[in-house]
Amino acid sequence: MASPLDELLSAPDWGWNEPGGPPRAPGAYAWAGDVLPPGVPEEGLWERDGYALLYVGIAPRATGGPGRDPMRTSLAPRIAYHFEGSADASALRTALGVVLAKPLGLTLWRHADGARYTWGDGEAALSRWMQAHMRVRWLRHSRPWEVADMAFRNLTLPLNLQAQEPSPFQLELGQRKAMMQTLALPELGARPPAEDDGPARVD
Repeated sequence: MASPLDELLSAPDWGWNEPGGPPRAPGAYAWAGDVLPPGVPEEGLWERDGYALLYVGIAPRATGGPGRDPMRTSLAPRIAYHFEGSADASALRTALGVVLAKPLGLTLWRHADGARYTWGDGEAALSRWMQAHMRVRWLRHSRPWEVADMAFRNLTLPLNLQAQEPSPFQLELGQRKAMMQTLALPELGARPPAEDDGPARVD
């Protein structure tokens, strides 16, 4: 009998604006790309049809009460948000933006609340990159965190920074993310620093 992880990996994949799409149901999802972002090591990655697996997520999370974010409660809105949303509520877009910061010219901005970060106007460029190069597959499951746990224990997932024993690449990526957050512009829409201060970006 196939495990839930096997079912997820054998599920059909889907690209942005293709017919069909994810259901409004709980489950786990897996993102793969036909181009490895700069610096992502190829060794150990699960691959099919030229797409390498980079990230696994779930909707909803294992915890959360009745007031939790509706974007996180089912596959359809969660996957759509990853494809065209903002890094302030997407760990995938945050990690991917860090590795694509130099080729896409991304700058990290800090929201006024001091707790959330976004790529600002660069979110559109990140969305275009994802829509051109990434595909996602999903599995309906009433306890999706159990599927994710299987994935974290059995797969190499370079863009999942907090859910597994970190690899050297993940440690380095986490450090780059922390540095970019430290140097982030102070407020979304704020005026950049003076020219002689240099850009608040870590490439």
